[in-house]
Amino acid sequence: MFDLSWSEIALIVVVALIFIGPKDMPMAIRGVSRAIKAVRRMASEFQGHVDEMVREADLGEAREHLRDLKRFDFRDRIARTIDSDQTISRSLDFSPPPSLSSPAHGTAPILPHHGPGISHDPRAPSGQGEEMGGDPDLHAQEEAARGPAILPPTSARRLERERSSWHAPAIIPPLRVIHHGRRVGIDLPVETRAAASPSRTDIETP
Repeated sequence: MFDLSWSEIALIVVVALIFIGPKDMPMAIRGVSRAIKAVRRMASEFQGHVDEMVREADLGEAREHLRDLKRFDFRDRIARTIDSDQTISRSLDFSPPPSLSSPAHGTAPILPHHGPGISHDPRAPSGQGEEMGGDPDLHAQEEAARGPAILPPTSARRLERERSSWHAPAIIPPLRVIHHGRRVGIDLPVETRAAASPSRTDIETP
């Protein structure tokens, strides 16, 4: 602690024996040892207080840094650096004018797509629903009922509407059957069956 050599310590002991005496020497040694212990204790306490202050100062500074990092907004800082006067933000503002953003007053009401006398078929021309008369749903059900049961209702209605436009190829002879002794074509109109079929009395068997 005091950085004394052995010769210096021996000199101090000789001087103490001369001035203090051999009788009081033990008491002096104990007093000196107590004083040295008290000085060491005070030095250690002071060192501990100093270390605690340094530690608290370091932790407090670290807490401040962490708090600053939590409050740091990188996007806002970049925006402030690049666009400090907010000219770029105002130039990129594409908000529509009030005349376009607000709905116009007095708009025309939306007409219903379904109702009495209106056809549900979007391909039907104007006025077809009125000419058909009756309930359109009932008419559609009747058309679907006339088609094969394996077809969906929409396909059956479409085929029923297109049935009048079907024509067999000219190279295929018409289908004929024996009816009341005459060969008549199934697909021919009633007016032309008598003229097209020759008069025969015999009945052909298949």
